[in-house]
Amino acid sequence: MKKTLILLSTILIVLCAALLGGCIFFSQEQKDENITVTFYLDGSEYMVEDIDNGTLTLPNAPSKNGYAFGGWYTEENGGGRLLHEGDTITKDTNAYAHWLLMHTVTVDFGGRIQSIQGHAIDGQGLALGEIVTTGYDLEGFFCDRDFTEPFSVTQPIYQDTTVYAKITPIRYTITYKGLQGAINLNPTSYDVENTFTLQAPVGYYDRFFDGWYADDSGVSTLQYMIGDITVEARWTSYQRINADGTAAAYGNYLLWGFYPQAIKDAAVALTETVDGRGYVLGSDSCYYAPIVASPDETSLANGVTFSNGIAPEAGKTYYFKVEPMKWRILSHASGTNPTVHLTSVVDVASYKISSSGTHVNYYQNSTLKSRFFDRDFLNYFTGEQQHYVVLGEIATTGLHAGLSEPTEDDPNYASTKDYFYTFSVREASPAVGPLSSPKARQFKATDYAIAKGVLADGEGNAAWWTRSHASSEVQSIYAQIVDYTGNFQPYEIVRDHIGVLPVCVFSFERLNFS
Repeated sequence: MKKTLILLSTILIVLCAALLGGCIFFSQEQKDENITVTFYLDGSEYMVEDIDNGTLTLPNAPSKNGYAFGGWYTEENGGGRLLHEGDTITKDTNAYAHWLLMHTVTVDFGGRIQSIQGHAIDGQGLALGEIVTTGYDLEGFFCDRDFTEPFSVTQPIYQDTTVYAKITPIRYTITYKGLQGAINLNPTSYDVENTFTLQAPVGYYDRFFDGWYADDSGVSTLQYMIGDITVEARWTSYQRINADGTAAAYGNYLLWGFYPQAIKDAAVALTETVDGRGYVLGSDSCYYAPIVASPDETSLANGVTFSNGIAPEAGKTYYFKVEPMKWRILSHASGTNPTVHLTSVVDVASYKISSSGTHVNYYQNSTLKSRFFDRDFLNYFTGEQQHYVVLGEIATTGLHAGLSEPTEDDPNYASTKDYFYTFSVREASPAVGPLSSPKARQFKATDYAIAKGVLADGEGNAAWWTRSHASSEVQSIYAQIVDYTGNFQPYEIVRDHIGVLPVCVFSFERLNFS
């Protein structure tokens, strides 16, 4: 009996082993057969993918106008299971593209920057990436142009939509350097929507404005710029020009220092800004000096007028533009220290009458010297500009004046140290050179000088003082002038209606002139 059981057990074991061996062999054959995934796009076969080792590889996502691709599903219209890259597939499978309806969302920035477009899946919120609003702060989104109804990017969207973005310009700071005490009328901040030309500082009597600079580059206009900026005013203490006023490195004239000159144009309005010298700022960003006119009666009889053709009225207040003075470099000068002189009559002055008589050549104590040719006149120049002037011995002897030599013990003919002075007769009448003829010695009076009472003719030519006496007599009551015809004349010094032409010596080495 036991043997029979043992035999039956052995037969069962062999049979099971055969059956198991058959099952494994069948599975191996199935694995060797191809498994395919067929992809369908809008009802049509899109492609067929052979599956290697049961691992799914998805094709590139297709596109369709107005829709977003929602993935591949095992049933149509997004039914069944969503397939993913790398899924294990054990049998032939169909995959159907699923589409999500999209709506166009336009983000309107009110014309400040270009509108952008985004998309939202039907029934879902707006998915916006990073929005760059350079130069603006983004304050939020709204449903209307007036920004009364806020728009939430999470609220469902069911149609094409326009969203209004509220943005405000960022204010950037402008820092100004190198003003040298001048007044800056330019704005101290700006935004991306500003476009403006930087104006020159005003009240810059000491130097000539070369322009605004940022990082060593000239800046004249700020337009659509982003970020804080520092600009620097650059100046020169002089400007060399030709006779016609054009800038020239080797011109025979200098623009140097400031002084009241031309009468204010009627179109210029005066402001309430007044500087420490009593000059009034005009609407043209220039300063104007007020003066109560006291015109010379002889000048009025000669028909003298201002440059605008109007005759001055005594007792009436006029305003005169404070502007650069034009100085001529005398061609007869040589070396590094040439003589220069002003080419217009700037004011009036007289000699001093002492208790012991009229000392025409007592130059160092004259009102003419104290008002214009000593330290007082240097108020119209900066310390740097004053540095260019050479202090020298100004001879006041009769010989230097072109007349007889006085005795050595006469104190009235002593030389004096001066920065500014007047021509002597000898210096104003050389045999050759720019002052050798009467016509060349004619100089126009400024409007300011005419209002102050300078003696002039109907064409504006002025009479101007020399520092020479009119005779060899020490106590003479006459000094030499150059009248408005350009000729020398003796003139009584008790009157002060004679113009002044300042003269000085410049150091070309200090000016770095070639």
